[in-house]
Amino acid sequence: DDYIPKPFEMSELAARLHSALRRPRLEQPSIVSYADLTIDLDRRDVKRGDRRIDLSAREYALLLTFVRNPERVFTRDQLLDLVWGTDRDVGPGAVETYVSYLRAKIDAGFEPKLIRTIRGAGYALRAH
Repeated sequence: DDYIPKPFEMSELAARLHSALRRPRLEQPSIVSYADLTIDLDRRDVKRGDRRIDLSAREYALLLTFVRNPERVFTRDQLLDLVWGTDRDVGPGAVETYVSYLRAKIDAGFEPKLIRTIRGAGYALRAH
């Protein structure tokens, strides 16, 4: 959040670095939640209500994408890029498969269902 125009003195650079290091850091929350779904990021612990849910690494990454962007509608291609990355060897069917796996674990036995299909658009995390 600082800029030093060229040319600059090394003493000025050192002073600005020292100042930046003294500023408080923004802490990332270690727990994120949506409705009755809670994720402890430090422990990779997922709970819906009082029930602990075991997820694969890919399911966990997909769930985090939804929880960090609640209500946002993601297309299959967006989810492929965000969860699988650009160096992927899977097609859009992988998204449907993993959304299905996630629904079976996150929504089974709970109301409201959180992982929604938005017809003609994609998927979203919505409690209503």
